[in-house]
Amino acid sequence: MNSAHTQFHLRDWPRVPKRQRQALAVLLLCVAFFLASGGTVVALLIREAREQAALFPVQAVARPISAPAEEPEETLFSDGELPPGTDAGEAYLADTLWLGDSNTVRMYVYGLVPLENYMAQEGMGIEGVTGVPCVRFEGDARGYTIAEAVALVRPRRVVMTFGTNNAGGKFTCEEFISLYADAVDALQQAAPDCDIIVNAIPPVGEVRSYPDVTMDRIDEFNDALEAFCQKRHLPFLNSAQALKGKNGFAKPAYVIEDGLHMSEAGLELLMQYLREHPLATRRQSVAHSGAPQRSPPDFS
Repeated sequence: MNSAHTQFHLRDWPRVPKRQRQALAVLLLCVAFFLASGGTVVALLIREAREQAALFPVQAVARPISAPAEEPEETLFSDGELPPGTDAGEAYLADTLWLGDSNTVRMYVYGLVPLENYMAQEGMGIEGVTGVPCVRFEGDARGYTIAEAVALVRPRRVVMTFGTNNAGGKFTCEEFISLYADAVDALQQAAPDCDIIVNAIPPVGEVRSYPDVTMDRIDEFNDALEAFCQKRHLPFLNSAQALKGKNGFAKPAYVIEDGLHMSEAGLELLMQYLREHPLATRRQSVAHSGAPQRSPPDFS
């Protein structure tokens, strides 16, 4: 018989030997059992997976395509001596009001600052901030103390340069610091949004016309001022170190002939030193367009 034409029909089943029929039946039962068992296992796995998903749902996490670079932290002033920094430029000076004695008056006389950027009086000590009416405004015959005038003007920042007239032996270091604290309190009350920078007392020349004002006392006062600033969390501008020579006195180019008052070159260096030691704060100044107009001082 040609095997290519051999076909099996259901009617031929009775002619299949008994043992072969039994083996085939066993094989079919095994296949059926395997299919049934496999289906049960798959169903159990699917059920367990669903139960696990219900117990621990997956939460989608939104991820940016590219995370933005973190901005560098701005280094803000803490207290004590101001560190050197990037030159703050003319705009920084334009927002600065200089308070002081005759050295500050010379800033205006030399044309280094406009009238609106200084308040000072020749011969003034730190006690004069609240006691000497040295500031005048247009259309007002009254004189105002520096603290009173600051309350009207409300500047962005002030630089205090006082102490030369307190260093002649009349005041102890403790008395000087106590008076300085009173002046700072008055300015903070007058303009709470104003940054206050305490500038070092400038050095004097080794040869000078005022021997009572000594470098030893100025250095003592400056050390006390720095400690005071640390205690009160105020910035201290240590400009004296830039004005001194190797002998510990002011460099001759930075004082005039009397050895006490700063020269134009010395004041220019002081202003540059302030620019190169800027105060970094997040305090926002309050815009104030209603400040009265200053009256020029009478030097006659």
